[in-house]
Amino acid sequence: MYWKRATYFWAFIASTFVGYFALISSESYAKPDRFNHVEVYFLICIGFVLSLAWHFTNIGSKSWQRHWEVHVDLLEDAFTGPLYKTVHPQKTFSVSKINEIVSFVFILIWFLLGVKYFFDQNLVRSLGENYSLNWFVVVSTIISLLVVISMIYGHGRGHFGSRPVTMYKRNVTYL
Repeated sequence: MYWKRATYFWAFIASTFVGYFALISSESYAKPDRFNHVEVYFLICIGFVLSLAWHFTNIGSKSWQRHWEVHVDLLEDAFTGPLYKTVHPQKTFSVSKINEIVSFVFILIWFLLGVKYFFDQNLVRSLGENYSLNWFVVVSTIISLLVVISMIYGHGRGHFGSRPVTMYKRNVTYL
């Protein structure tokens, strides 16, 4: 399932990059726009959120992998002998950790593209000069921040405390 999840995120992030580069290379992007080409910023926000979600999913996957490795370590001597504990070579590369690093790089790329957007559209210099806020940018930023906060502190977190579980037994009759 690990690679299916990675492919899922790669597809969405790649699509977002294609959209981003298509927009910034279009003829209309070179012309001034009343809304500061906010569609480009929308894609940057989407790419950032997807990359962060991918990164958190990689961290969560690695955590569950370690969880099950500990179970195997505890049980394997009684069933198979030290099959899993016997390794060669002593040091190698971790596919999941490298994927975690790559996902973090994509977070940085989208962040830097966001900063570039603010400078390209003169939104940074204009803040001090009686500038009216671009509400599309403000709303996109707030929504992205709310999604990020939700992933970090809300629905994106697992809970390992005790919780009630209800099970039901089905009655089956054979004819």
